[in-house]
Amino acid sequence: DYAYAKRSLALTERWLDRCIARFGETECPYGHGQTLFPIVQGCVYPDLRRRAAENVASKGADGNAIGGLAVGEPTDKMYEMVELVNEILPEDKPRYLM
Repeated sequence: DYAYAKRSLALTERWLDRCIARFGETECPYGHGQTLFPIVQGCVYPDLRRRAAENVASKGADGNAIGGLAVGEPTDKMYEMVELVNEILPEDKPRYLM
């Protein structure tokens, strides 16, 4: 439901801030660089997806992921959310539909 999705998104946003901080502090032990792709969440609620996409886009990551779709919701809703998110995410960064 909407309230649950909104609480979950707030948790995801806090986690992303912690993740980005830790990612910046950590050296890669494998001798090559790594990338971070924050995940846009928000269920099938346009306002939550928009909020998530704007937040993720503001982080300036190497690329971005679109999550929480293609997992059982109607196909038309999935396409609607992908279209909405794609209007917000930077065009010069790769996108990964999970």
